[in-house]
Amino acid sequence: MKQAIYLNNDTATSLGDIPRISEHELTPSLLSDTACIIVEGNNANAALDMITAIRLHDSPMVYLLPLVLVVDGTTVNQTLQSSVDEVIIRDDIDEQLTQVISKVSPVCDWIKQLERFKNDSADSLSLRLIRLMASRDIPLIPQATTAIPEGYIFPLIQPLFQSQDTSALYTLNRLASQHILLAKKINRAHFCNHCGSAFLNFKETCVQCGSDDLVEDELVHHFKCAHTAEKSAFTNAQGELQCPKCDETLKHIGVDYDKPSTITQCLTCSHKSQSTHVVAECFNCHRTSEPEYLDKRDINQFKLSSIGMNAAIYGLDTFFTNILENELQLIPHQEFIRFLDIEVARSVRYKLSNSSLILLRFDNIHELYDKLGSRAQDVFTEICHLFKKVLRETDLITAYNETFFSLMMIETSVENSTLALERLKAAVQDIMSSSLETALELQFKAYHVSSELGYQSLVNDFLEATNNTE
Repeated sequence: MKQAIYLNNDTATSLGDIPRISEHELTPSLLSDTACIIVEGNNANAALDMITAIRLHDSPMVYLLPLVLVVDGTTVNQTLQSSVDEVIIRDDIDEQLTQVISKVSPVCDWIKQLERFKNDSADSLSLRLIRLMASRDIPLIPQATTAIPEGYIFPLIQPLFQSQDTSALYTLNRLASQHILLAKKINRAHFCNHCGSAFLNFKETCVQCGSDDLVEDELVHHFKCAHTAEKSAFTNAQGELQCPKCDETLKHIGVDYDKPSTITQCLTCSHKSQSTHVVAECFNCHRTSEPEYLDKRDINQFKLSSIGMNAAIYGLDTFFTNILENELQLIPHQEFIRFLDIEVARSVRYKLSNSSLILLRFDNIHELYDKLGSRAQDVFTEICHLFKKVLRETDLITAYNETFFSLMMIETSVENSTLALERLKAAVQDIMSSSLETALELQFKAYHVSSELGYQSLVNDFLEATNNTE
């Protein structure tokens, strides 16, 4: 394996004996035996452009490769440093590079398992994102920044959004709503409800005319004569405090007088008031909003769920799922959860429900692509027909991806649903072994639908358990 390739468009620049390529040479074939790509880091903008070119490449064999930043000194732009896997100092490159390649080898090993899923089409934005996370096995932690209006970036995935109409935060929250990512709140922030900018100026305005041209003065209360007025009214020519009502000089606060409050005067309309009206003005679109109407968002860090890890390898929407969609009328996952909640509520209210939830997974469906090629469609269609024989019109099925499914068999006990799935498993294995001399591993587990059913926990536990059996 080549230790590294140096990405640099300047033909005059080299990095010792390390092979150099330019951006237009980023191809899977050229990088097939490369452990990492070294990016010049002395110019932050140029480095980010090169990182973006890599991350937006069509092939996962390119955009997932570990990136190493080479710099002259120890001070590195934080966003740039967080966008790559490792940073090395130019003077010690030979010694450090060996250590770096050893550290990034797990990423390369993860990428290799995707080779059997190669195709001619580019991965979707969401699939690129979760594959970057899965290959590094790290959470995405937001970094505060003034570089973009949203105020927060996720450096590892930010290059994916350079030419996208949607934001990283929106995409991450959408994937979290689909249980592909798990969100953990680390902060809460206010955003403009017009443009979504995080940069807001909270300012006090006049309660009468709305102007922000205000001056503030302290109120002074003279204990002896009970006179109260602005401090400016108590200040004499010598700068001392003297009561304008009784002419007594005030010397000691708390003894002669106190300052109970402040008063604000508007220089536009001359209105005086002890209260002001606070508004938020957006630095980006310059519109103003009431604070209570601002867009309040949780700022989360994200990590892949078991479902997300599964989808990172097998994809989010693939061939087998499309055939199932046509044959079985798959329902969207959110609708499936809604129906499941209704069935749980029915069981609680009437105590008559005997329905079952089944989690089902095909472990090695990807191997069929390698063996069958274009014949895979016929085989998958036949498997779908077996599903139809087991499922009734009242049963529901949803797919996370082409390997993992959730079924709800209405008014079917765990015992009976287990028997039905055992028949399905046997029939699938019979088709595969008799005509194709190969196996299709099917794992499933049935649960009674009741108020104690914790759907998401069951999904995570099931995927973790079946992953461990591979």
